Amino acid sequence: MIPTHTTVLTLLLAAALGSAHAQDRGVDASNITTRSTITGSLTQTAAGLPGQSTQQTIAIGGVSGKVNANDISATANVVGAITQATTGASRQNIGIGSVQGNVDARNVTVNGTAIGAITQSGLGRIDQRIGIGSVQGTVNARNITATGVTGGLIAQTGSGTSVTDKQLILVGGVSDVDGRNLTATGAVGGVVTQTSIGAIGGTNVQQLLVGSINDSQVHNVTTNGAVLGFVTQVAGSGLAGKNLQVINVGSVNNSSIRDATTFVVVTGNLTQLGASAGNNNTQKMILGGIDGR
Repeated sequence: MIPTHTTVLTLLLAAALGSAHAQDRGVDASNITTRSTITGSLTQTAAGLPGQSTQQTIAIGGVSGKVNANDISATANVVGAITQATTGASRQNIGIGSVQGNVDARNVTVNGTAIGAITQSGLGRIDQRIGIGSVQGTVNARNITATGVTGGLIAQTGSGTSVTDKQLILVGGVSDVDGRNLTATGAVGGVVTQTSIGAIGGTNVQQLLVGSINDSQVHNVTTNGAVLGFVTQVAGSGLAGKNLQVINVGSVNNSSIRDATTFVVVTGNLTQLGASAGNNNTQKMILGGIDGR
């Protein structure tokens, strides 16, 4: 039963958007293949009140939840616009050709392309995630290949007073996996912005992974990251706040690995803007490197 103080707005169009979503009991399958192309517009909006929260989810050509399979292949292409907007606390999740959840498989291959405008906005405590050709969660697989490309606009915006805002964007990014061979390839050709403004105090965490791997255990890793467009992170938490801004491009971060090959090209602009004096600001850009934190 859903508590009366929580409003849940979930868009999981498994058939129309070609996604495989597992309920609590999970899904057991030999092979899973999803393919989706979206040229129209998808919009989710909700009004929130104090003490309420909103959950918004859009999954396109992906796999989520608890899944056991031999081979998983997910492909999605988005040319239209995707919008998630709330006026209260919210958890917003957009997956385009992505795998997210508790997944066991032999081979996982994901491909995601986004050319249109993708925006998430909320007021109050927010948790925003956008995955394009990404793999995230408790994922165990022998071979993992993730490819993500974006050429349009991606924007995450949040604001509030003394709250915690989390913003995560993965473009060909991989996080929290256990595997033998992994290849992550990501390219940003458009504009990516993450903005979180708090009036007083609060904590802002902004992270962008482009063709990078985080918090994983893998034997052989190959990363390829490219930024040809513009990436901007803006965080302001007023007095006594904390801001963490991280941009990973073609990098390996906080992971147990045996062999790694990284490649990165940056011809665009990467910008991180923290808050004024009196705040605890941490800013990191890891480009084609290995970071143990």
